[in-house]
Amino acid sequence: MSERDQALTVAVEDGRLVISIGIDTLMIAAQGGNDWVEGTEILDADAFAAEIADRLENEEQEDGTTDIHLAIDRAVLLAIENGSEAIRLPGDDEYD
Repeated sequence: MSERDQALTVAVEDGRLVISIGIDTLMIAAQGGNDWVEGTEILDADAFAAEIADRLENEEQEDGTTDIHLAIDRAVLLAIENGSEAIRLPGDDEYD
C-alpha cells in the first residue's frame, strides 16, 4: 500500500496530534460523501486535496472557528463524556 492509499489515522507523535489520510483515500471518501453529486469527476486529486486542506484550515465562521476547531471541540467533549481519566473535573474527588 502506498502513502496515497493510507487510511485515515489519528495519532499522538512527538508531542503533536497528527491527523493523516492518503490523497487517494480522501478522494474515495469525498465521492462517498452525502453531498457528492453523481457524475462529478475529480480531474486533479492533488489539487483538490490541497483545496480541501485549505478549506479545513482557513474557512472560518463568523466567530473565527473552522471545521477542524469544531471537530476537536467535539472530540474533547466525547473524551470527557466517556470518562477520560486524564483530566479532573471541578467537583471530582482530589487525588491522593
